[in-house]
Amino acid sequence: MLVWLVLVSGHMADAQTAGQALVALPLVVTGTRFGYVLTAQALALLATATALILDGRYSRLAATGFAGVAVLLQATHGHALAMDEGLLLVSQGFHLLAAGAWLGALLPLLIFVSRAPFNSSAIAALHFSPLGMLCVFVLATTAAFQGWILAGGFAGLIGTAYGWVALFKLSLFALLLMLATLNYLRLAPSVARYRARDTRASLVRSIAVEIGLGLLVVVAAHCCRAWSQECMPTHSGSDAAKAAEATFHLRSADSIFVTMTIEEICDARSLSTHH
Repeated sequence: MLVWLVLVSGHMADAQTAGQALVALPLVVTGTRFGYVLTAQALALLATATALILDGRYSRLAATGFAGVAVLLQATHGHALAMDEGLLLVSQGFHLLAAGAWLGALLPLLIFVSRAPFNSSAIAALHFSPLGMLCVFVLATTAAFQGWILAGGFAGLIGTAYGWVALFKLSLFALLLMLATLNYLRLAPSVARYRARDTRASLVRSIAVEIGLGLLVVVAAHCCRAWSQECMPTHSGSDAAKAAEATFHLRSADSIFVTMTIEEICDARSLSTHH
């Protein structure tokens, strides 16, 4: 998060060196929308860590709540807030929550299933599978909605690079849903019934494939976000073009604020030196 803040600060200030980016950092934190949201996320993560350290009666519930807030705030870094589209922002929030709950739990599940006794491994996989299927369904539904809105409908989905990326993500979600169903209906019950190494190995491989596909989804989403202005339709009437334009104006306003403030500080220092 700190590295991200430094990189964004340098970009907003048009910094040529790391030192210039560090000079701009306080201005970004205290004077831009990005800085406000990132500070709120950092405080939510700090509260999460504090709740886990205290280890009280409701510590885990509180930690889950604070972590959820940090994840939800991530949605405000995207196009939805810039477009002032409430429904799109809610969709993006649910998308991120589902991604965090599902992908964040897969690696611990993989470690536990590979090392725990057969019965415990099967129980863990059976209990997780419904949550996994629900999360993947929410991810697919919200991704389809966002892709439809931002790509500008069916024509945008099949006629633009952004649309093809969205369709690629949807195909990955379909594969993930199939794997989660396979784990729940066949692999996990087989581990509990036969208690054999080969059945557990099949379940472990399936979970590992889920993790790989999940990371591929994250990479696709990042590329789509990073290349949004190139990937989205360019016709001015589309929601995608409006999203790119709104986000661009917000970032430009923040950049102008940071650059002008740095120039004022430099001018003030120059005057004081001459005096």
